[in-house]
Amino acid sequence: MSWRTIALSLAAASLAGCGGPATLPWGETGDILKLSYYRVNTDPRTKKLEPTYRVVMSQSWREYRGDAPGEPFPKAAPGRVYSGFVSDAQMRACFADLTKAGIGTLRASEPESHNPHDLHRKAMNPAESEYTRVITIGTEKWHKSFYYRDQQSGRDLIEAFVKCEKYASAWVQMSILIHSEAVGPAFPKER
Repeated sequence: MSWRTIALSLAAASLAGCGGPATLPWGETGDILKLSYYRVNTDPRTKKLEPTYRVVMSQSWREYRGDAPGEPFPKAAPGRVYSGFVSDAQMRACFADLTKAGIGTLRASEPESHNPHDLHRKAMNPAESEYTRVITIGTEKWHKSFYYRDQQSGRDLIEAFVKCEKYASAWVQMSILIHSEAVGPAFPKER
């Protein structure tokens, strides 16, 4: 079964609307895809909370939209924004992984509904930082965010989010490593 078939089947089975399970129409829009992941980490040396934002975009995204992810979350992680690019085929594989993990069953919101300053404030609050985790997926025409705090109404939602988070974290980390290796040091100048 192709990733488009899976995505379209999942989208047809999902309920529409904010706050309910997500409708995932990316199979209709081609390869202009993006995945981002916002979370709080604890610096092992200082034990301070550090919000980070990581995003991976397809090469088609880069060609069509440029290097900007087009969402408010980078402002919630000042100085800790990392981005990378992978091939369109790799992004399709990423979205297939997220589909299998159950991202379509999660409660979704619009990225613009999250105020980056409020999110940063929550991230820096030790009582809230564990819940301040957001996965966002999108295309050039569509995007949805999945906030961990919104998934707290049932064990099945929490488990699906954690499973999706595992894939999202791995994909964004891989893209950053690939991107930094690809950029690497500049070639020496010819003399």
